[in-house]
Amino acid sequence: MVLAIRAGRIYTPNTLIRNGIVVLKNGKISYVGDDFEKAKDATVLGFKDGICVPGFIDVHVHGGGGYDFADGSVEAFSEVCKYHVRGGTTSLLA
Repeated sequence: MVLAIRAGRIYTPNTLIRNGIVVLKNGKISYVGDDFEKAKDATVLGFKDGICVPGFIDVHVHGGGGYDFADGSVEAFSEVCKYHVRGGTTSLLA
């Protein structure tokens, strides 16, 4: 499956792409840029005024969503991670 996300602004570690696309093939990013031919066979999700950014990394977390890592339970760890991913955090360090 090929999916493309079209956004008004795409931020990469090196640049800002205006009116660009992120193409995903089989769940992995295969292209980021402004060449819309790369998305010709894709299902396109359009966010004309949207902003697309890489996942955020939070390097100092105690908890979230009413749970704390100090609880030490599988439930707490799971709920903290669910809470943070909703805000765009893809990696965290307790």
